[in-house]
Amino acid sequence: MFQEEYESYIVAWNKCYRKKVWEQLRFPYGRIHEDQFTTYKALYEARQVACLKQPLYYYRQRGGSIMSKFHAKGCMDDILALQEKIAYFSDKTPWEYGCCVSRSL
Repeated sequence: MFQEEYESYIVAWNKCYRKKVWEQLRFPYGRIHEDQFTTYKALYEARQVACLKQPLYYYRQRGGSIMSKFHAKGCMDDILALQEKIAYFSDKTPWEYGCCVSRSL
């Protein structure tokens, strides 16, 4: 999560999770890019994380989807997600907080 390739860790769709992760953690209702509000929490709280290099998932975007258009609300939600993430890491170690802030900017 603190590596250079952090962008690939933001999205929720390219991961397998234990059911237990979602007992307390939820995507925020009504937000665009809702994985930016949650994925870092799931990764930070995980006891183990494994990464595979094999492509095991085919991601397909359909025309007209919310991801294919610009939305001002999406930009505002991105800012809110970043503010929440910075607040989440504010009580972690100075190194973790610094990585969070530098990657967020």
